Amino acid sequence: MAHQWGTASIFHKKSGILTKDRPLVSYFFHLGKEIFSAFGRAGVWFIQQVVRDHICVFSAQKVTENYNSFSSQIQFDQNDRSTNELHTNAFKFDIDNFFPSIPKVLLRQSWQWILAKAGNDYGKQGIARYSYIHIPLQYKGGGKIENEFFMKFEEFCQKRTYKGKLRRIYKEKPKPFFSNRRTPEKGFISVKISDIVTATFLDLDNAVVLFGSTYLLQLDGSPQGSPMSMSNATAVAVYLEARHWQTVFGRINEILNTEYIRVLRQRWVDDLFLIIVTNRSLSPHDRTQIHRIIETIYHPFKLKIEDESVFVGFRPILSNGQIKFTIDTRSVPEMLTSGRPCFVSAQSNINARQIEGTITGAILRCLDCSSDSEICTLALRSTLTELCLLKFAPKLFIRCLYKLEKRYEIMREFISAFTSL
Repeated sequence: MAHQWGTASIFHKKSGILTKDRPLVSYFFHLGKEIFSAFGRAGVWFIQQVVRDHICVFSAQKVTENYNSFSSQIQFDQNDRSTNELHTNAFKFDIDNFFPSIPKVLLRQSWQWILAKAGNDYGKQGIARYSYIHIPLQYKGGGKIENEFFMKFEEFCQKRTYKGKLRRIYKEKPKPFFSNRRTPEKGFISVKISDIVTATFLDLDNAVVLFGSTYLLQLDGSPQGSPMSMSNATAVAVYLEARHWQTVFGRINEILNTEYIRVLRQRWVDDLFLIIVTNRSLSPHDRTQIHRIIETIYHPFKLKIEDESVFVGFRPILSNGQIKFTIDTRSVPEMLTSGRPCFVSAQSNINARQIEGTITGAILRCLDCSSDSEICTLALRSTLTELCLLKFAPKLFIRCLYKLEKRYEIMREFISAFTSL
């Protein structure tokens, strides 16, 4: 069967799923899917180990740690220096068309810099002494589990709270590690460090997609749908940030001309979130200048301004240098009109155990992503409202609270608040 061949650059995103006029690549039947996935995960982990001061966040736990650490630093400065009233300013940007616009030259420069940095690391980590990364196998489909948690979450019984976090997550699982052994132990796959770049460009040079009846060879950008796209984006962003941040921070400090300044930076792939704390308020002109200066870090990409009230499902609450946070909840009108429920309906084809698991997971998310019990209570109430709209019985919510109270002492506060409703 004859097919037409051609070449194309990836189209930029349009607003709305139905109007994304670009080929959507599926790696589902790709023969190299699993090996590319292993190299992609190894690449992301390797970058984090080499560039220790990176601003990448890949989990909600890391976001809460960053918020708590930054807030503690501000509190210490206020106590130590008798700092006057502080002003907290949030910024959120999207690296516009990041994945489809990454030049191959820039990606190669990024990996060369990362490998050179690793090759000079003979310190405490001694990354230069290793040739391989052993990556744990992921769960496979069909119910078969290739690796298990070393310790089961259900077996833990915690009866005390911790400062800065409402509960401690005890979920231990196999983690990647450096090695000089080519043969991995059971449950792991061995990835040669130098082969990560080889696999990256093998994927890039053979990114063929089917668009209608025409096969297209992608010329620019990271392959859409590729398991290696995450490591490609991470490598480029980390490289640009490491090159330019010190200069950019100096320019921001010079423009604001303030006696006190602290900056928290977090980036979830192509979503950039900043909190700048100063001892004076920022004018709209100051914010515009900061946007332009930050944008120079990510040249040739542009930064699109987004709503700073929400970042990766968190809603930060900023006041006088204090940072509190909670999950991003919705009002009842939003729940009713959005057409996008946060949970599966209780009347769908799920059993009682799945219903209980859904409720338990929702409760623990509120607990993990809230800075204090008062904020957590508000998040739980909003979550209960959304569950009720999806036909979950309120008594099941209370029952899950009682079950969790056996492990988490703080649940007692919430039980008293909800049983009185």
